[in-house]
Amino acid sequence: MKKTATSNKKPFGKVMLTLLMCLIMAVGALPGVSVKATSTAPVMDPSQTGSITIHKYEYNAPNPSPTPIAGTGEAGQAVPEGAKALEGAGFTLYKIVGKNAIANYYNGITPEPLPTDINDYCEQDATTKRWKLKSGASTLATITEQKTDASGETKFEDLEAGIYLVIETTTPDKVTTPVTPFFVSIPMTKSTGSGWLYDVHVYPKNATTYSGDIELKKLGTGTNTLTGVTFVLQKEKDDGTYQTLYNNDKGDPIGPLKDPEVTNSAGHKEGTGVLTTGNDGCIKVNGLSQGTYRFVETGLGPNYGYILDGATGYEFTVDASGQATYQTTTTTNEETLEIEVTNEKPDVEKKIKNPTPSPMAYTGDYTVGDTVTYQIAVDVPKNVENLGDFRIEDTPNNLKYTSNTLKVYKADGTTEIAASTYTLNESAPANGFTITFTTGAENGIKESAGEQIFIEYKAVLQNTAILNPNDDDNIGGNVNKVELFYSNEIRPTGTDDGNPNYGTPTPTPYVIEDSGARVYSFKINILKTGDNSAKLAGVKFDLYREVASGTDGSITGDDAKALGLDSTKSWEKVQTLTTDSNGEVGTTGLANGTYYLVETETNAGYNLLSKPVKVELEFAYNIVTVTPAIAAGRTTKGTLDEENSYVTPGVSIDDATATNSIEVNIKNSKGFTLPTTGGAGGFLFTLVGCGIMIVGIVIFHRTRNKKAENA
Repeated sequence: MKKTATSNKKPFGKVMLTLLMCLIMAVGALPGVSVKATSTAPVMDPSQTGSITIHKYEYNAPNPSPTPIAGTGEAGQAVPEGAKALEGAGFTLYKIVGKNAIANYYNGITPEPLPTDINDYCEQDATTKRWKLKSGASTLATITEQKTDASGETKFEDLEAGIYLVIETTTPDKVTTPVTPFFVSIPMTKSTGSGWLYDVHVYPKNATTYSGDIELKKLGTGTNTLTGVTFVLQKEKDDGTYQTLYNNDKGDPIGPLKDPEVTNSAGHKEGTGVLTTGNDGCIKVNGLSQGTYRFVETGLGPNYGYILDGATGYEFTVDASGQATYQTTTTTNEETLEIEVTNEKPDVEKKIKNPTPSPMAYTGDYTVGDTVTYQIAVDVPKNVENLGDFRIEDTPNNLKYTSNTLKVYKADGTTEIAASTYTLNESAPANGFTITFTTGAENGIKESAGEQIFIEYKAVLQNTAILNPNDDDNIGGNVNKVELFYSNEIRPTGTDDGNPNYGTPTPTPYVIEDSGARVYSFKINILKTGDNSAKLAGVKFDLYREVASGTDGSITGDDAKALGLDSTKSWEKVQTLTTDSNGEVGTTGLANGTYYLVETETNAGYNLLSKPVKVELEFAYNIVTVTPAIAAGRTTKGTLDEENSYVTPGVSIDDATATNSIEVNIKNSKGFTLPTTGGAGGFLFTLVGCGIMIVGIVIFHRTRNKKAENA
């Protein structure tokens, strides 16, 4: 039966009312799309295609919110003040009603209702708040997702007439909640009611939430902050890799401007992405949307000696509400999230393990041939396991390392680190050694990460030792230099996840040198004179020094007493000295202490000394070092401050005098002199003796005769 004009008008009005309701659903995006029904609209052409252009905006409405602006579906609609184009929002279209069905409906041929309830087709995840198509929902076609560009726009073209469900399937991280899905009809009547609109424009809007300040504070040794350290801020992508950010989500530049005259596609001036710690050791960013971020260290600036950790990402998260979390610390979007990061810096220090009363010192005095015990203290960085190079080189000066005396101890000073976890080279440097640690070895140095270790060994003072102070006023002593070589950068390994430090060449190891440990050795000159200041040559002395009880080769008791030495003490013979033609003899390489010169042979006509001559060496030395110097990848410690350092001559001598040149003047005196054998004196002695004998015989006979006469 043919429908009348009257019957056509009734469903058409219903159609317009239904369509109006459908389009009002699109207003859920503030504002959406509306349509004005009119009975004067021309007949719809189902063969004509159309388009849907989505203009996506970020908009945080003030309180109170302004009156929403009604959508018209046409281009050029006004948006609220403060709305900003939103890039990266992805939309997917699902065709719900086909062109013939909607044409029949609009033209009043089939008055069946159009879909109006999005819940019949969509569902929202309770946690992420994202929308998706319901499983089993009936659709005619799916139009692949498209994302908005920097201007916040994306356009779906060549769309057949029909009803389309629009779902925001990719939501930028900064968006608090995705826009509610909505229906769009192609075509729709124009707002004036004068015709059909096949190219529809919609303006969905999202509220956004950003983080507050995220502050990283860079610390060095102790509590000092490090200035000039550089970082980049990176954000995790969907594939698990990271990309460096040059602007925050508000469009503000990160770091200094790349080019003050240039703006990016979103109309923002772009930063370099490089963040540099200031005098307070801090960098700060804000305006970040939800997601996972990390700071990555890229440069140490002027902080020489520290280890750049370019492999570690200091990771934090921001959720949809702007709440930021680092490790166990969580802040709201109105608070500052503080991240403290400490750079590691090893150190090395060398001391002499002297006998008591000062067992550990930078200086000591020893005699040539003495064994000197050294101790090297090494501050092990917490990240030592990640260092490719960590080794000690010891270079003696006028000392020689004693093989097989080296041991490595943990911080307690007694627990040894297994020798299998390091390599010891006892042939280089000359007279010294090199110890190379396997940083990742089990039971090795990594167990002392963040603590000290001690390297102890022995060395013998050589006869080439510098003598003080009679060696061209040299006050530097015999220096035993130690150097710590270590990797000062840690680079990422494995699969490249976007860390900017991938592929950067590893630099030459950094060096810390300590030349502060100094051994001193002194000298005595002896001048032997006789009567009238005659210079006595060939006089011999044995030099003894007082040593600790039990010292190998020492004498005590009666042996000492026989030499005129204190029998209750122990004495070691240092050497035998013989004066030259000038009556002089010198002895070198002596430590401070008590010495005795025992004269064992003197010139004819002179008596041996009645007792040993005591010589007490009491040199004082005060060594001042300058501030460690840093240059060319090396820190040098223990450099002598010659202006303020000194060695003061000091000696007390029995029966002798001392000068600044430490000369011991010993004078011998002549005694009762016997005549020489085989000379005239011997003959005279014989004659006198014979005369005395004759006189004796004469007296004897006279006495005998008198006794006979009186008998």
